[in-house]
Amino acid sequence: MGRRIYFLSDRDGPNCVWARDVDAVSKRPTGDSFGVAHFHGARRLILGPTASSGSIGLSVAGNFLVLTLTDTKGNIWSRGTLR
Repeated sequence: MGRRIYFLSDRDGPNCVWARDVDAVSKRPTGDSFGVAHFHGARRLILGPTASSGSIGLSVAGNFLVLTLTDTKGNIWSRGTLR
């Protein structure tokens, strides 16, 4: 059975998680890269607590993918008339 390498890429817009299969014997990539988890909405982004993408803690174990997401939402408040 082969292995897989996971990585972040903004090839289709915002950062998303992508993967590529790796041959277990030759350790060379096989096939094309494919999207694993897409975060194209404005609310949920792959952002860690710092500007370094290494701080997101992307980890894969078994059937689990663990990473840091920033969940943002905003409100617009208006008081009175702007002049």
